[in-house]
Amino acid sequence: MEKIWKLLVPVDFCPGCTNAFNLALSLAKKQKSKIYLSHIISDPQVIDPLYASDIHEKMNFEEINGKIEKEMEEVYSKKAKGISEIDTLITKGYASSEIVELAKKVEADLIVMGTHARKILKHAFIGSIAELLSIRV
Repeated sequence: MEKIWKLLVPVDFCPGCTNAFNLALSLAKKQKSKIYLSHIISDPQVIDPLYASDIHEKMNFEEINGKIEKEMEEVYSKKAKGISEIDTLITKGYASSEIVELAKKVEADLIVMGTHARKILKHAFIGSIAELLSIRV
């Protein structure tokens, strides 16, 4: 197995992301790899109207960024303390294209990400971010 130096792990706090993070953490521990934990904040009215929520309308990017940083620390980063080097990246954009750009920027050797079940009708029209990435990468 080739050495994996850098892992990009996009998360949105769904159960699938927790599983992907745990897998990445296991790989990073064995390979002594660095983890880039990322979260992409979208503008729901412009980029992804199907996921629009009240929280994004009432908060600006800096407020959302601060909240996400705290949540990422609680849910993910604390598990990696002393096990692996981890950097947190929070960006704004459309998830599939932003993940590809982040992977290029950090020169990731591997992207480890989960998927979560969308409702069947939405999935038929939109697909998942993981599927979009498999087309782009």
